[in-house]
Amino acid sequence: MRAERQDDIWIVEDNPMYAKTVEQGIINRFQCKTQTFHSIGKLISNIDESNYPRILILDYWMEKGTADRILAYINLLDLPIKTLILSGETDKEIIEHLFNQGIFDYVQKGDDEHIDIAISLKTLLPEHLTQYYPSNRLSGFSHS
Repeated sequence: MRAERQDDIWIVEDNPMYAKTVEQGIINRFQCKTQTFHSIGKLISNIDESNYPRILILDYWMEKGTADRILAYINLLDLPIKTLILSGETDKEIIEHLFNQGIFDYVQKGDDEHIDIAISLKTLLPEHLTQYYPSNRLSGFSHS
């Protein structure tokens, strides 16, 4: 198994414009390497025991299925990936099921999801936050 790459974030989102917005926000604020996939199949064909991200940001509802398929695959391979679901799904039973499958966090799509993404990444990437924002604040994010 390869050594964990400390700054890899993969994004799986079937809306290319939305994916680009999320990716740019991460790159601008956390200086991480990112890779984006626009389908479940593309991600599954690129992920295995020797090639995987540190963090996976995953849309729940995709064109050909749900995040359950990817989570099952990650669990089958026993990969140490922190998964953040980014979705408009509001069904509490589905969200609870996702946490039972081992996701790290769930972020509701909406007006302020960039703040919630930053809070999750701040937890997962404290070394990047300290390196780029010595005051240890979420610089670049605001409610206004």
